[in-house]
Amino acid sequence: MFPAVKDYLNKVLQHFHVQCVEQLLADVQAAGNKAYDIFVRNAGSQDHKKNNKKGGKQVMGEVIGLIRVMPGEVIDDEEIQKMINDIKAVIKPPAKVGRINIKNIAFGLKGLDVTVMVPDDAGGLDPIAEKISKVENVESAEVTDVGRV
Repeated sequence: MFPAVKDYLNKVLQHFHVQCVEQLLADVQAAGNKAYDIFVRNAGSQDHKKNNKKGGKQVMGEVIGLIRVMPGEVIDDEEIQKMINDIKAVIKPPAKVGRINIKNIAFGLKGLDVTVMVPDDAGGLDPIAEKISKVENVESAEVTDVGRV
């Protein structure tokens, strides 16, 4: 390959890489919680093995996920708030509740998007979704998005 072409392609790839990393940072920061702090702390690390060990033991990562919670019928704001409080009470450590957003679905029906973070070795998000589905006024609780932190 011609040196000038190779230099040009390297510059283009470097620019593209910077844009991708900036977008990823923006997405992680928008996700909130401690995901942004973890990402920034680990992104600059050159020795991932060193950062992932604590006292000689391998430290597991964390899983962050979104659970969509749907009530069985149209319920008022007081019942939605009670449902949110009940969901927070059901989620026990080591799992941590992030944001809980109220989503307007249709015709007065409102759902909840619950962000939850759990350690890798805690068994995932499905057991938490199952516990949430047993809360009063909840018809379904489904894991809709999962990622690793």
